[in-house]
Amino acid sequence: PSRRSYVPAKVRAEVGGKIELVRDIHHGPRQAELNGAHLERDWSGVAAGDWYQADDVTLPVYYWEPDGKGGFELWRGQCLVMVDLRSTRVLGYVMISARNYNSMSIRTLITKVCDEHGLPRRGFYFEQGIWKSSSLLCGRKSDLALSDAEMEKGLRNLGLEFKHARLPRAKPVEGVLGALQDLMEGEPGYAGRDERHDGFERLHKDKLAVEGGKLDPRGRFYSAEEWVKRLEEIVAKYNATPKAGKMTNGRSPDEAFAAYQNLDDPQVRLGPECRYLLSHHRRPVRVTRNGITIHIGRQSYNYRSEQTGEMVGQMVLAWFNPELPDLICVTDMERRNPITVERSRAVPAMDAAPDFLEQEIERAKSHNKPARAYYRTLQSHHQPQFRRNVVAVEDEELGREMDRQ
Repeated sequence: PSRRSYVPAKVRAEVGGKIELVRDIHHGPRQAELNGAHLERDWSGVAAGDWYQADDVTLPVYYWEPDGKGGFELWRGQCLVMVDLRSTRVLGYVMISARNYNSMSIRTLITKVCDEHGLPRRGFYFEQGIWKSSSLLCGRKSDLALSDAEMEKGLRNLGLEFKHARLPRAKPVEGVLGALQDLMEGEPGYAGRDERHDGFERLHKDKLAVEGGKLDPRGRFYSAEEWVKRLEEIVAKYNATPKAGKMTNGRSPDEAFAAYQNLDDPQVRLGPECRYLLSHHRRPVRVTRNGITIHIGRQSYNYRSEQTGEMVGQMVLAWFNPELPDLICVTDMERRNPITVERSRAVPAMDAAPDFLEQEIERAKSHNKPARAYYRTLQSHHQPQFRRNVVAVEDEELGREMDRQ
């Protein structure tokens, strides 16, 4: 009959593969590339400590924090995880109680990981998006003939390289994030990898009750502190578990991190006298009548004092620390004469009744409430040998004066 759907085997064999290829192309070029042929990578020339890689993930476990109004707020949060690329060992992470993260969180995680494990020999292997476009990380490119002081180079100031993966399969950290989530199944507050489709009904009921103020989350969900402590245990378990992949060759990430070190080329770990070179972002700015304004993403930070008032019209170097944005250090273009300036705050333009003023202040506090961020670094079991710091005397003096102020 003409309605029969049977296709002869010979015809299927002839066109079946082509139809599968066309189906991916029909979905789009990215889908076709994801499912197409790919390169095999040889990791034998990469040592532990050469490259660090990081990525973000919304973990599948809810935890609670006080909402400041006598109730509780449930979060899955944003978790940024940094690994050593060769061994896939987790070096550190930050759990952020917010729906989004920014380049300041990434930069602070880098600082804390490098404090513990030293700078990578080569640099960072990140994804696209904010990991590539942020001047706080990679600096800004310019076609102008600028001096070193006039260039905003981000972490490139330390001689670090940046590479960026185009596809998920190019990022070994994706496998690490998957393995960590596998270890979270069965934890209190576990919502599944795909919460909408996994549909844990009891969890959904408890979540609505907590959000409606009808249920105390204690005993049903972790607190933020309990979850960060438990997450540290999960990460330690991942680091200690042998992996069968070609990157670790049956070793655990802990073992691979020690075994694949390049002992002939020790890493650099910046001492306290020059840590500011890592923790502070150096940006050339012109002092205006409104002081010094730093734009990080959509957020603006304004600093002014009597001292900056004397610098109006001058180009200076602003040393911005994402860990401490309420203060900024300012030097001249030769990195001399450092001063520390507090961040300015908006005030009411006209006199206001005390009750109204208090209401507006509390509203501003609520609007500007920063997301809580919990940083952790994983200590090394072996004792690495770091390269001795060789720093110019004037650079050391600048770092000491920054710390003193």
